[in-house]
Amino acid sequence: MAIAKTWHDLTERPFPSGCTLDLSQGVGGTVTASSAAHCSLSREDRLQLEAAALMAQPLPYSGYEAVFAPVLQLHL
Repeated sequence: MAIAKTWHDLTERPFPSGCTLDLSQGVGGTVTASSAAHCSLSREDRLQLEAAALMAQPLPYSGYEAVFAPVLQLHL
């Protein structure tokens, strides 16, 4: 939801769906890398989605420590 909110703050275009966003994150929810390479979006939208993921940090962490994973695949 944090990424979608940031997307909507950046653009009026609909939030992408039907693709996978790959994220790398550090402890605490800090996003260190994002890739929308598996999304059939325009280059501009892919870059904007990746930027939205980086700008939405930190992602929720507190309370989710038991299921924390340094690499995530978000299916949008």
